[in-house]
Amino acid sequence: MEGNILQIDLLYALIKVRQCLGGVIFKDKSFHKVFEELFKKILKDDCTGETELLLKIYNAGVPARIYHADSNSVIGVINEETQKIARKFYLQPNAVFHAIVLWYFVIELSNEDVEKICADPTLAALAVSVTNFCRTQTVRVQQSLLSLLGQSAADVEADIHEADTEADPVHTNYTKALALLQAPQSAQDIKQAISYLQEACAAHYAPALVCLGNLYYHGQGVAQDFGKAFELMSQAASQGVAAAQTRLAWMYQQAEGVAQDPVKAATLYTLAAKQWDIYAQNNLAIMYYEGNGVVKDYVQAAFWCQRAAEAGLSEAQDMLGLMFYNGCGVNNDDIQAVAWFTAAAKQGNADAQQHLAVMYYNGRGVEEDLPTAMHWFTLAAENQNPQAQYTLGTLYSSGEGVPQDDATALYWFRKAAALGQVNAQYMLGVFYYEGRAGVVDWEQALYYFELAAQNGHATAQYMLGEMYNAGQGVAPNPSMAISCWHKAASQGEPHARARLDELRRRSDLLNRFRDW
Repeated sequence: MEGNILQIDLLYALIKVRQCLGGVIFKDKSFHKVFEELFKKILKDDCTGETELLLKIYNAGVPARIYHADSNSVIGVINEETQKIARKFYLQPNAVFHAIVLWYFVIELSNEDVEKICADPTLAALAVSVTNFCRTQTVRVQQSLLSLLGQSAADVEADIHEADTEADPVHTNYTKALALLQAPQSAQDIKQAISYLQEACAAHYAPALVCLGNLYYHGQGVAQDFGKAFELMSQAASQGVAAAQTRLAWMYQQAEGVAQDPVKAATLYTLAAKQWDIYAQNNLAIMYYEGNGVVKDYVQAAFWCQRAAEAGLSEAQDMLGLMFYNGCGVNNDDIQAVAWFTAAAKQGNADAQQHLAVMYYNGRGVEEDLPTAMHWFTLAAENQNPQAQYTLGTLYSSGEGVPQDDATALYWFRKAAALGQVNAQYMLGVFYYEGRAGVVDWEQALYYFELAAQNGHATAQYMLGEMYNAGQGVAPNPSMAISCWHKAASQGEPHARARLDELRRRSDLLNRFRDW
């Protein structure tokens, strides 16, 4: 179908909506169960039984403000009556509910039809309501939705806000707090926002608990207090709010405001992951991969990683690419690896850009293409990926695929070394030792060799021994030289081993001479 990518994005946007609003969307009945059934049905392109499915959603708990008088016709209409459905459901304030109903039907519409629907101010408001709750979702989702609107987003957001605030005074306080926090004009605005949130929290309103908990966690508008954040998030998590469960899991994992407990962290991540929280899915994948809090299980790691990757989380996409590259938890598949690296790289993920560059450089999963590899290496390097910076330094140093340029190589080596890239630290030592930085500078060479040696670089340890032995940039110190050579030799460095063998031969000859 022509609109497939956009439509899948809309569905993932709905997942994010649910995350932001929390788990207790409908009273008494499980929203998650209904949504999960809907989502699976759409993904399978099984569009039969619309009436029955809509009836289930409708019966799952429509707020009291819903227009009931013509409920039978609401339930019974089919796709060509989508606009009528949306207008009726617009009477109630639950943005998630009417967005689900609208976009359930959108899945069977072409992009042209979607544009027609979104040109209607009332229906456009529904799309904006989704966008409003998806601010942390991918930019592509937000742009896809807003690009369909034929009027000011601010106007339709105002309509949504007015409908929502009329319905629930607790929610009104929450939305007032959000408005003040998003564009505070003074310290008093922050104080007032905190007051609104505290009132909503007193009513155990889950979104307010999460919001205030995050403020305490980050120390925004209030003194940072992990204990208070933990308390508020615990209340929200007990209501089944995925975002709160994920934050609590992280706090257990990092020992923030609570004793470290990876088992509890994994348990909470699992609860949130099953509610489509992509950050929980990603973190749970890492825990299965590392065997942290759970039994190591690469298959489970790949399962959860793929869920988060399919939802657009670049970190998960990059990790999934590595799992396909290494055949870890999945069959080795370089083409899949390239696909996932590309998806993450296009979102600006520096690690994925570096990995994609390596695939083009080595011709794995794609045709070998050095110019394209250089493109991705450069993007990754500019995004502060130290490995890409080091690789660019080596390419400019050798002139592979680019004009040989020691000055540019030195630039990238310095960048990488400052970020702790040990090979770049060693190469800076070489450049200064050989005079490729402009002049021979033994003091700078010694500095970078020492830095790399401290980080375990065997050849740097050998070179450091050479400089101590010859007194280059430092007073001669044979015992320090021997110590450096021993460290290098213990890692198999051949030149250091040769040096030590030479010293042993000399020592043996000297002892024989003395015996003679």
